[in-house]
Amino acid sequence: MPLRLRSSFTLVLAVLVVSLYAAGCGPQERPASAQTPTPTTTVARASTELAEPAVLVPTLSRAADEFTAAAAQVFFEHYYRLINHAARTGDTRPLRQASAAECRGCDNVADQIDRAYKTDGGITGFWWDPYYTHAMDEQDYKVAAADIEADAYTYRRSADAKPNRVRKTEHHHLLRARRYDGRWRMIFLSDQAALMPDGYDTDFPMKAPHRPRFSPLLS
Repeated sequence: MPLRLRSSFTLVLAVLVVSLYAAGCGPQERPASAQTPTPTTTVARASTELAEPAVLVPTLSRAADEFTAAAAQVFFEHYYRLINHAARTGDTRPLRQASAAECRGCDNVADQIDRAYKTDGGITGFWWDPYYTHAMDEQDYKVAAADIEADAYTYRRSADAKPNRVRKTEHHHLLRARRYDGRWRMIFLSDQAALMPDGYDTDFPMKAPHRPRFSPLLS
């Protein structure tokens, strides 16, 4: 899908629109199968009655080695690959390892994925594609705005639960990341469409008002 520039990142995102567009962004390649992630490192999953093939985990490019806005953008896009991997496999460990303890939005996404898989539920067809990201320097961390195309998918909270079918939609995220001991960690992840009229930033909250157009992973 070609890159699409967005002209409106209101509220906290306005300053990002005029900043330098860092190189290396673009749509992520979807796996051929809804059950097959697009990774590069092998990690073993718990064995079941039948031997399962090894699951591949996305790896971070060396282009993210520096503490620059361009390197941060590589990490931000990598983080979405980790979310896709976790949602498709139930393995949230790589996602949590790339998230700082202070990132409530990160925990919320990982927790909801864990709950689905630990109760024999699951997620089918999930894919977040950050088709446009925009990173810049900010104090001792890097910040980015991202437009996300979210595929339609099915979320089941347990094996016998009624499936939650979520329509295809778009999200507009604010991201912040910092390097700890030479490694990037996400420190903030928020859906800007969830900013309420009174200025209440839901930040993927547990107690936000129900908004049907959001996926269960954002509620």
